[in-house]
This record gives sequence, structure tokens and C-alpha cells, in this order.
Amino acid sequence: MTVVSVTRPDFQPDMKETSSYGWYHQSFERVLKLHFNEDAPENDSINGESITAFRDVSISEEKVTSSFIENELVKAGWDGVTMDTMDNSVYWTMTHDGEVVYDNINLTGKDTLTVRYTLCGTPGARYGISFFLNHKPISFDGVVSCDVTLRKGNVWIIEATIDTAKLDGFNTFYATAVAADGNSVTSKTGSILLYKKD
Repeated sequence: MTVVSVTRPDFQPDMKETSSYGWYHQSFERVLKLHFNEDAPENDSINGESITAFRDVSISEEKVTSSFIENELVKAGWDGVTMDTMDNSVYWTMTHDGEVVYDNINLTGKDTLTVRYTLCGTPGARYGISFFLNHKPISFDGVVSCDVTLRKGNVWIIEATIDTAKLDGFNTFYATAVAADGNSVTSKTGSILLYKKD
């Protein structure tokens, strides 16, 4: 079992004195081994509180292209990755309406926000990808996590549209890719403030 914690989760920029999360909302993980006397039931149904902010969710797997490496990975800060070195680590990207965002997005006058998350790298690495709004999981297709297994030369792509009418005030948005095998690295995107001006 992997437990992922977020530092200073109560912090949120106020768009007056602060406009980004800075060093807050960094993640750290703890992997624990549990032994069960019998297998847990295979049930991906949602337990607990979740949010339904997504619509038009699409999940696909495509071949990695040199264009993807040179444009999307480099824009996300992954310099020096090549087709030959891609298997050595796991790489993710996240864009909002096609742009890499590091701090906040003003949703005033916007009906929707399109989010695109990609994950690629070490073949065989298994992850559960989840999206969060104010630290609560966003449900889609009846679940709160998408299970993926990375394959050599492929990239997983999740695209979703956020209906901004469902968002009031200030909202913290991020995604996590939690390792399912205990051997891979868990990653969290930077927290982004989604807000509307009064």
C-alpha cells in the first residue's frame, strides 16, 4: 500500500498576497506492506466523498513520437529524454487548454477547461492515476482512479473537460500517479488554483 501525503494541504493562494502554492503542496510517500488472509474483493466502486467535475473523459494509449518528446515532454521540463532513454524513468505532463500552467487559471468567462494528462516511460510500471479538486477525488466513469500499465514506446493520455459552472470560489486542482507495485515512483503534479473573479 502506498500512502501519499501533501505538505501544508490547507494552504491556498488568495490572489492578493499570493498567486501560487510555492513550496506548499509537495508530495511524499510511504510504502507499507500488508498481508491479507484472503484477497480483497475486486471492486472499483467509489467509497467516500468524491466530486463529479469532469465530463467527456477520454483515455487512450498511443505510440510515443519524436514530436511528443521534443514538444510536450520538453515543455513540461523533461529535457534530454530520447526514445532510447525513455525506458529509464517515468515522465508525466499536464496541460490546461493546451498550455502548461504553473500557478493559477482565471476561469471568469470560461464555460469549460480542458485538461490533458500523459504518462509514459519504464515498461511494466503500473500506476493508478487520479485527479483531485480541493483534495477530494474527482470521479469519472464510476471510478476515482484510472489503472494503467506502461508499455515500451507508448504514452497514456487522459483528457477531460471541467464544467466551470460546477466550480465556485477558489479551487485547488492536481493529479497524482500512484505506483501500484511499490517499486516505482509516485508523482503529483503541481497544484493549480482555479478561480473566478467576483
